[in-house]
Amino acid sequence: QYTPPSPPHPFPVHYSSPPPPHVHYSWPPPPALWSPPPPTPAYGGPLPPIAGLPYASPPPPPYY
Repeated sequence: QYTPPSPPHPFPVHYSSPPPPHVHYSWPPPPALWSPPPPTPAYGGPLPPIAGLPYASPPPPPYY
């Protein structure tokens, strides 16, 4: 059985000009990334580490 040759396929998308870079975040960044560290709890203990934020937990206040 003879099958006619298929017409040439156009180049796939990844062979054409590169797509614009995907932006995975909104700009400006969400306000949470710009907000200062939350205040130290009333009991004076160190804050638990918050994932994704660059600042460290402030040390507890000294006791005299």
